[in-house]
Amino acid sequence: MRKKAFIISLIILQSLQGFSSQNKTLIDSLVQSVKKANKDSVLVNNYLYLSSYYFEKNLSKSSQYANLALKESTILKYSTGQAQSLFLLAQTEQKNGELKQALAHFKESSSIYAIKNEEYYIARGFAEIGNAHASLGEITKALYYLHNSIEVYQKINNQIGIASCYSDLGKVHHSTKNFKQALKYFKKAKVIFSKEKDDHSLARLYNRISIIFRDKGNIKQSLEYDYLALMMQEKLRDKTGMANSSLNIGETSILQNELGRALGHIEYAIKLYQETEDQIGIAKSYLICSKVHLLDKNTREAKRYLLKCIEISEESGAVIQLSKAFELLSEFYSSKDDFENAYKYVVKHNDLRDSLFSREKTMQITSMEVKYHTLEKEKLVHDLEVKNIEESNKALTITISFFLGTGIFIVIVLILRKRQKESQAVNLHLENKNKLIEKKNNEILDSILYAKRIQEAMLTSNSYIEKIFKECLIIYRPKDIVSGDFYWAYKNNNSNTIFWATADCTGHGVPGALMSMIGTVLLNEAVIVKKENNPGKILMQINAYLKRYLNRTDTMYQTQDGMDISFCKLDQNNLILEVAAATHSVYVYRQGLLTELKGDKITLGQDPFGREIKNFTVHQYQLQKDDVIYSFTDGLPDQIGGPKRKKYKVGALKNQLSLISDLPLAEQRVELKNVLSGWQGENPQLDDILIMVVKV
Repeated sequence: MRKKAFIISLIILQSLQGFSSQNKTLIDSLVQSVKKANKDSVLVNNYLYLSSYYFEKNLSKSSQYANLALKESTILKYSTGQAQSLFLLAQTEQKNGELKQALAHFKESSSIYAIKNEEYYIARGFAEIGNAHASLGEITKALYYLHNSIEVYQKINNQIGIASCYSDLGKVHHSTKNFKQALKYFKKAKVIFSKEKDDHSLARLYNRISIIFRDKGNIKQSLEYDYLALMMQEKLRDKTGMANSSLNIGETSILQNELGRALGHIEYAIKLYQETEDQIGIAKSYLICSKVHLLDKNTREAKRYLLKCIEISEESGAVIQLSKAFELLSEFYSSKDDFENAYKYVVKHNDLRDSLFSREKTMQITSMEVKYHTLEKEKLVHDLEVKNIEESNKALTITISFFLGTGIFIVIVLILRKRQKESQAVNLHLENKNKLIEKKNNEILDSILYAKRIQEAMLTSNSYIEKIFKECLIIYRPKDIVSGDFYWAYKNNNSNTIFWATADCTGHGVPGALMSMIGTVLLNEAVIVKKENNPGKILMQINAYLKRYLNRTDTMYQTQDGMDISFCKLDQNNLILEVAAATHSVYVYRQGLLTELKGDKITLGQDPFGREIKNFTVHQYQLQKDDVIYSFTDGLPDQIGGPKRKKYKVGALKNQLSLISDLPLAEQRVELKNVLSGWQGENPQLDDILIMVVKV
């Protein structure tokens, strides 16, 4: 009965995932239903689904539902539910840096699966246990469990599982400085991932390979693998992978003495790790960040990041990171002539290093590898003996076939040899071309990524926005690495007035990003330098500049570069909102009721009909406390998706906003992101997306 309930629950959950555009509503319904549901295996399975759903979105909720599933399945003596909830709980703990607790729960889950003889989950459990031991610096145990995992995966012929273990084994051997063995395992994993077309795992593997080449001093090849991984991860929207690639590139940039570039990549990695709540990743990033600050002679920041790294590493038991942090802290105190503390931390580093790389432990690792490969060879010999016995019975048939086949083979070889000579020259030419293209692609991607850092630096900082607004929410999602959408804000403290804008420039990608930076400069000049405070006149100034300098008619290269914009001014003394807009509108919601402040139907800087606009309409609106103001670009309304692959449209977005406008902004962020991901589904993102919400 319980097994049947579990299967029914899985079918329901798969149906829920299929209708992704309604996913949030269904999740809310599921959350409400579990509060009233009967305490049975279906309830446990619903808890498990909710835990999985929240794993990448809200780690505390994921852990909460995993614990609820564990509690109910233990009471019901529902062993499958117990094993699954323990596994999910261990995953949240591992991501949160609670390594010892995660290890205990992985082992408990595996014990239950072993009793039930569910081989896939046994293999997966062994792999996770091995990785947890590796993070704790327990290398011998890590190798033991990973090899056991491979044996079970081979038994059930799960190629992806085998390749994942090979990749993990390579990482473990890399941590012991055994580069040759690490690359051997990485090569095995690469063959399988490529054959199975598992891009997610392949990109993660490239990150690991890149570090090997960096440690061997081959910077060029290291960066090639990282850029290849990053391109795949951007396409997959894999935040953890993107963070790993950015951190790798940042660390490699230190070796090239490109400290500014390194810091940009590392800070971006920290941001992504924080979004995914990956404590180990954050600790690694803090460690590398402190190296940059030490090289840049900024000892205060270096020490701050080091102490944060040590705090996380000690809490999680991440011995490898802790050892490296102690070593760097010793160097820091040595540079300050504080030899007492320098000696104290170098001793701590040496103790941890010795525990990781002792002679006895190295011999244990080598012995285990020899034993494993000996077993592999014995199995191979046995298989060959069986094969020889079978083939001896076919000897006569093979002999006859041989002479007949030889004649055919000689003819084929002669033909192929002639064609091979003809194609070798072509292949050599293509190979040289491919190498040149790959080099240029890496250079272009590096430039675009650096441009992304520059563009993000020009956007109004989150800390400043939090300072000037009572409450503000921004959802900013570029289609490509850089964006043609941008947001801007400024407060005049003398008049207690806040100005802000959301804008959509011509195109997206690099051209749009260049236009967005021009737009930011023009807004700064109009409001901050020239102190213009009339929204209509501010848009007139920007329009005049774009038409005069970008869309000139006296050159052979004529363009139609433009900008759609919503510009707002809020006098905080009397709560009067003034709005001027080009193409876009601004929406004010009060207790779910909408007021639309429409923009003029013209784009700044261009008009295909050659019209001259003399002024922009300025709307005035008396706000009240808790009114919510929305402005957005056309990225979400124009997004193709849903069951019929149609545009989302402005009307649907306005209806959605009326439903959520009374919620706290933090909850609105979750709702809007779920609407976006739900509607888009598997469809590609068509344009840059920007939504800005201000609560009075």
